[in-house]
Order: sequence, then C-alpha cells, then structure tokens
Amino acid sequence: MKNLQHVQQAVEASLREFAQVAETPLSSEERALGQTLRTLSERLKYLLASPELSTSSPSFQETSSASWMAAWSQRHVQVPPCYFVTSSNGTILTACENACSVLGIDQHGLGIVSLRDFIPSDEWKLIHQMLQKDESVLSSNTWSATLRTTSGQNQSMRATVTPLFDCKHHVSAWAWNLEILDEPQREAPPVSFMQDYSAQLVEGKSLEFCLSQICQGIVSIFGISLAWIASCQEGPESLSLLAHAEAKKIDWVNFGPMWWKDFSESQPLTHFPPGVDVIHGTHNDLPLGKVAWVPPVLGLREWVIIPLRHGETVCGVLVVASDQPAVFKQSLCAWLQGIRAQILALVDCGNRLADMRLRSAAMDSVSYAVCVVDLNGCIKWVNEAYTKLVDQPVHALLGTLFRTFPKEQLQSLVHSPSSGGLPTGCLKSEVHEKRPTGEEIDLEQVVTPVVNQQGEITHYVAILQDISGRKTAEAEIKHLAFHDSLTDLPNRMMFEDRLQQALAQTRRQGGLLAVLFLDLDNFKPINDQYGHRMGDRLLRIVAKRLVTCVRSTDTVARLSGDEFTIILQGLDRVRDIRQVAQKILDCLTPPIRLNNHRIFVKTSIGIAVYPNDTTQPAKLLEVADHAMYQAKEQGGQKWVFATPEWNLE
Repeated sequence: MKNLQHVQQAVEASLREFAQVAETPLSSEERALGQTLRTLSERLKYLLASPELSTSSPSFQETSSASWMAAWSQRHVQVPPCYFVTSSNGTILTACENACSVLGIDQHGLGIVSLRDFIPSDEWKLIHQMLQKDESVLSSNTWSATLRTTSGQNQSMRATVTPLFDCKHHVSAWAWNLEILDEPQREAPPVSFMQDYSAQLVEGKSLEFCLSQICQGIVSIFGISLAWIASCQEGPESLSLLAHAEAKKIDWVNFGPMWWKDFSESQPLTHFPPGVDVIHGTHNDLPLGKVAWVPPVLGLREWVIIPLRHGETVCGVLVVASDQPAVFKQSLCAWLQGIRAQILALVDCGNRLADMRLRSAAMDSVSYAVCVVDLNGCIKWVNEAYTKLVDQPVHALLGTLFRTFPKEQLQSLVHSPSSGGLPTGCLKSEVHEKRPTGEEIDLEQVVTPVVNQQGEITHYVAILQDISGRKTAEAEIKHLAFHDSLTDLPNRMMFEDRLQQALAQTRRQGGLLAVLFLDLDNFKPINDQYGHRMGDRLLRIVAKRLVTCVRSTDTVARLSGDEFTIILQGLDRVRDIRQVAQKILDCLTPPIRLNNHRIFVKTSIGIAVYPNDTTQPAKLLEVADHAMYQAKEQGGQKWVFATPEWNLE
C-alpha cells in the first residue's frame, strides 16, 4: 500500500507539471504521455480506494508470498525510497525526486529516457522480455540487476516491479520500487543468471561449459558448497558427470573423482521413485537406496536431489549440497526446481548439437563430395571434399544452383504410380562437369531424398565421386582390347566389328565395299637382318603411311605380324578401288630410313569386293587373302582383285 501511495504522488506531480505547460503546443508524444499519466492516476486512485486492497493481495504485494524471494521483505536497506513508473518498452513515464537523482535525469527527460540506458544490454534483454508480458502477469516480481548511476559506476540493485492494469486488466505500465545495494545479495540470482545458454551452444561453446557456468552460478550466488549435473544416454545405468562447481574450501580434486567412480557404478538413478520432483537429504540419512550422493569426506551436511525427467524416465540429475544446515528452504528448493526445465532443455539442445556436429564432421571427413540441396536444387551445405572437387570456396557455393540436380527425374520417381507419392530411394547417374579452370571431369552422382517425420521430402543429399580416373582406365582397357599394341591400329576384333557395321550400311545405302589384304613381301629378311626392334619401328611407320592413304571413314587394321587390312566403303566404281590400291603402293615405295639405313618395302595387296565376290564378312576376308597370294605369285609390289576381269584397266 505504501509503495502505491508513493507512485500515486509521483504521478500527480508529473500531471501538475504538464498542467503548467499546457498553454504551449504539445507534441504527439507529449500528449500520449499526458494521457498515460492520467490513466495511471485514475487507476491508482481506484486501487487505493478499494476496500479489497490489502497487504495480502497477491497482485500488489511488495514480494509475492509464493515467491522464493519472500525473505527480501524482511531486509532493511537504509536508503531513501526510489520509485518510478515505466511503459512496457521501458520508457520512464514518471519518477520520484530520489529516482531522478539516482538515474541522473530531470522531469524534462520523463517520457523520453528509457531504463535500458542504465542497465547492461544482456540484463536488459531479459528484463524487457518480462515487461512485454501481459495477461500472464498476476503479481509483482523482484529482480537483482546492475544499474549505472549518476556516478558512472555500476551498482547492484534490487527492484520490486509491479504491473499496473487498465480497466480491461491489461498491463499498461510497471511500477518500480528500487533499492541500491552495497553488496550483491546471495539469496537471489541476478536476472542475467539463467541467460540464453542455447545461443552459446550454437556459437560453439560446449554443453559442459554452459552447465559448469550454471553450477558455478548456483554455488557463488547462494553461498553453497557443491553443485553437479549428470545425465545418461543409454538408460539409468550409464551416468555421466557433465559439470560440477564447488566452493574454494571443498577439495574436489583429491576426493571427487574417486567418489564419482564408486557413485556412478552404483547406478543411483535406478532408485528414483516415480513422480518425485525433489528429494531433500542430510548427513544423518542417505536417501534413495543408501547411496552417497555427495562425497562423505567433504563434510557436507545437507543436499537437494532434483531428477531431470523426460516424461516418467529419469535421464539426469541436479544435486546441490551445503556444509551448513537448514540452507535449503522451501523458496530455494522451488527455485532449483524452476531451473530444472532449462537445464533439461539445455542438455537436450547440447546433445542434438553434438549429434549434428558429429554427423557434419563425419560427412565433412569422407573422401566423397557431399552437398545438401533444397527441393529446387539450391545448395545449402557442402563438405570439404565438394569444395575441392569443384575448386571453389564454400561461400561461393552456398545459395547457388546445383548444376547437375536431376529435378525432373526425381519428381518422376516420386510421382510414379508404383511409388504411391512416396520417395523411392536414390537416383544414380553419371554426369560430366567442368571445373573453373576448364578441366573436364566425369562424376558418378547419387541423389537421395531427406524425409521428415511426416514423410515429406525436405531436402536432397547428393554424393559425387570423381570417376575421371576410372573412366580413363576403362577407356584405356577398352582401347587395348580393340587396338593393336604395336601400331595402335584396330586389331582383328575391331576390324571384324567395323566390317559388320560397314556391310550393314552398304546394304542400306547401296554401292560397293572393298576389303584389301596387305602383306609386306620382304619383311622377314628385314626383321632377320636388322632385328625385331627395327622391324617393329618399320611396322609403325608403315601403319602411319597406310592411314594417310585412306579417308577417315575407312578402316586400317593390323591383323598380325606384317599383315594389314583396309575397309573401303561408300564407293560407286571399281576404278575408285584401283586408285586407292595404287596410292598405297606408291605411298610405301619410298625407302624408310631407320638408324641411317634405307629400307625398301614391297607390298602385295589382295582385293575382295561386296557384293560381287561374296556377301559374307568372313568370306570377304578369305577371298581378299587368297587374292593377296596371287599378287605375291606374280612378283609382289602389286594389287590383285579376286574378280579377274577387274584387274584389267
């Protein structure tokens, strides 16, 4: 009642000052401030005149009877009263003379200056959240915070903040009863004590660090001896100590680890009865299965055990102990129970982040390139291997389009009749990419949908492997399988395949197809005289000369030894075949120089023509081989058709 009277006096003083300047034009902000003050004045008059208002009213007690800070009402601080009223945004609407002196403002600053200018930003953030509450606020609250006074120094303050309601019972303003404290009070945690540790987790702080800060805060603020937090991941048998803090006089280093080993192996969480929220124990008794919940040698006389639960399952515990008796009163136990949900949420958040970081690290360490894209193929995450694959930094990739994203194929899989509108697994394909340097690479790409709990696809994970080396190796193996290792000309296998294709094309388009069978007449003496290495070099030169004698659509092959074959296709006249055969003889007539030796090569050529000589591929080669021997019998260095009349020019 006394506090409200002081507030009413301050509001009336402000209204009188507004009345004095009423003759001058007022701004819209000043008019709004005047209206607010008049509303507050009427409301305060109503409250002060109400017979139902008493010191037992839960809405306007200096401290709530249910609050764990009830002991504050018994304290006496020898300082003048300091009252002011703020809006829900913290703007100071009116203030008593002492409040103006403490804050260093005058009456002209009312309605302009905000309380946030006098409180550290981290504390103001939490205070501002409380001021924004409306119907959920039923009574006054008391906070410890830091205040910057006119001296420029930060001082501890205790503020009892009472909501002021309008006629619709909405909070229209807040009345502040401020006390400047010489020393921080240990019985009440500052408003910044339970800060947003989840943000620190996201920023990279460990779960153990954040929980240690909470334990340290409990120990330092309440002046107790020991606080520890533990959790279990795989049932109550596996208890892990996440954080602890102790007073300086507690020798945890020498006794804590040994006690914890025996304690955790005793499976203490299995003793918790269902539905129990807090257990109070002393050195005269060992609750919950006679388990020593604190090291006995530390001389701790009283402790509180608060289980951390998911539903009915105990997944952790908070234990707070003191070496003094009768410390854990009902108010303190209630506060410790109040922070249980925050600790449990913090543990859950830390475990989720640790799991996410583990998965991210695992994906980042794999040798395959991995990227996560949204439904439109926009890149949301990549691992290090992906940046190396495409030779671009992460910041240049995020938000860009995944160029080889098979959007249409994925949609067809999901919407196919057999899928029932559900994801049907991964989509595997080979893609061709080009690095910023211009280097072309072949990739094997596997795209897998990411599905949420509702069965909806939210993202896609693409795993890419550079298969350029494998493709090159496969191409080399294939090339070796179909090409002569000495001359790199097609071998017999490829020759037969090319002949099949050429015959099929000739059947469709008409015309003539000729198979030329070549043999070097004097290769064996050359090979015997100069050696096999010289012979191999000779064959390579002959192969190069033969290739220059025909078109790119024709085929030159080496069957074995010094035997070569040529397929000529798309010809209309026999005379064209004669010209090519003569060109080959002329091309091979000039001597070949090898190690200062001039080697002359003589060649015999047999010619079979489709369809005149035969229509069978194998028979064509046989007929050409027989014609080649006829050329040898006639002295070599000439060509011979299998059809005698075509030998006549």
